[in-house]
Amino acid sequence: MSKRSKSIDLLLCLFLGVFGIHRFYEGKIVTGILYLFTVGFLGLGVLIDLLQIIFGCRTDKNKLPIGKPNKKLGTIAIVLSVLIATLLWLLFGFLIFKQILNQPMIEKEYYNKVDAAYPIEKKYTRLGEFKTSDIEFKSDEKLFDKFKVWYPSLLEQSSEKHPIVVIANGTGVPFSKFSEVFKHLASWGFVVIGNDDDSSWSGQSSSDALKFILGLNSDTDSIFYDRLDTNNIGISGHSQGGVGAINAVTRFSNSDMFTSIYTASTPGLELAKSLKWDYDVTQIKIPYFMLASTGESDAELISPYKSLYENYSDLSKGIPAVMARRKNVEHGHTLSHADGYMTAWFRYTLMNDNEASKVFRGNAPEIMKNTTNWEKVRVKNLD
Repeated sequence: MSKRSKSIDLLLCLFLGVFGIHRFYEGKIVTGILYLFTVGFLGLGVLIDLLQIIFGCRTDKNKLPIGKPNKKLGTIAIVLSVLIATLLWLLFGFLIFKQILNQPMIEKEYYNKVDAAYPIEKKYTRLGEFKTSDIEFKSDEKLFDKFKVWYPSLLEQSSEKHPIVVIANGTGVPFSKFSEVFKHLASWGFVVIGNDDDSSWSGQSSSDALKFILGLNSDTDSIFYDRLDTNNIGISGHSQGGVGAINAVTRFSNSDMFTSIYTASTPGLELAKSLKWDYDVTQIKIPYFMLASTGESDAELISPYKSLYENYSDLSKGIPAVMARRKNVEHGHTLSHADGYMTAWFRYTLMNDNEASKVFRGNAPEIMKNTTNWEKVRVKNLD
């Protein structure tokens, strides 16, 4: 038997295995160095070594068994240690990958970190006055599994009616990825509904969400019963969700119930058609605030200025509209970094908030003066 202690080998492998310390202890210097630079062969090697120690089939550099060898299992113990370690490694890898995928796209309390520059932008970037609550509902739809609704907590005790905002998801981005945005809107008095559809371009999931929330408003057993302002309904969409929002307000039997639309970084029509995400802004009949970022992915591929301006120009005559580009952010951050003016847009168009309207209306709208964060601003039919 080896003079090395099985207990020490086990402890070194368990706590310092990723640095190869147990292999140095066993006298296996070369593989110890390899472990040191490969994090124990990405953890798999450490798992195999650990199981070999536990199963009693571990040897030192001279092939002498460390601790009493397991004669019953023999060489089978080596095979089992490799097999079990590989399965555990794959399971851990899957769980880690799943955890990474589930990380929010919008960081927590982003509204305290966004570089809002002008007074009204600063005001509506912060949380509003309402404490918020949220609730999940199982969906009976084929496209997705869940709805989730964020709302001002006092809704449960008050008879005041609150406007609705439907959120259309970006590609592969269910509500769990940007729940802080829902919370932020709810803090300003909106009832906000999202879903976990990861392919929202058709507008179907947004149409379904509207139908669902209106059903809750009519359900006497629901906390939302007769608490929703069904005359003021907005929709917001980011990236693919921008296409979904446009289609939601133009292609469905309940499309005419929407009264305001906001989209961030909607793919240009040419790109959208290549992805088979067709849309038609000429069919929009409600106030529309569209924006993109100056970041490379937006400016050069997804939502370049030319496509943004074309969509703005193609709107039917008389439609109130705003277009703008958010400076110094990338595609994935347009939803959070433009949130102050998205909130102001919905406060203006759905709540008739006079202060919020000053972002877009008057002789000197704040969004035009705010050259720190915004450029290429155009406004029409708002006065």
